[in-house]
Amino acid sequence: MSESKKIVLLVCSHLLVAALCFGGFNYWFEHKARGVLAEGNNMVNDMALISRYSMYASMQQSQGTPESYKEALELYSDALDYSKELQSPMFSESAYQTDKMLISVRLSELERDRGNIHSRAAR
Repeated sequence: MSESKKIVLLVCSHLLVAALCFGGFNYWFEHKARGVLAEGNNMVNDMALISRYSMYASMQQSQGTPESYKEALELYSDALDYSKELQSPMFSESAYQTDKMLISVRLSELERDRGNIHSRAAR
């Protein structure tokens, strides 16, 4: 076989391997990576949403009025419900229930401090 035929076969074999690798990468990206990237993006967005509303509630507690704190807690509760509807991988059922319980406790303490709920000791 002549030298030029060897070079042509070598180049063709390299091009074939490159095409197979490119095709394999495209298959993997279409069927696997997009789902993983989308799930990761959803999780990051969910984490940002929850942390934003949690921080907003904390800021309203320390610097806002009781009405604004109550509104912030209700928004935080709605954000948790939204995350649960999306079946976020970030929250387990027990974490969701714990956060909802803590929000309910904070709301009841806020109402008690505002005089809308009487404590058991006052009864």
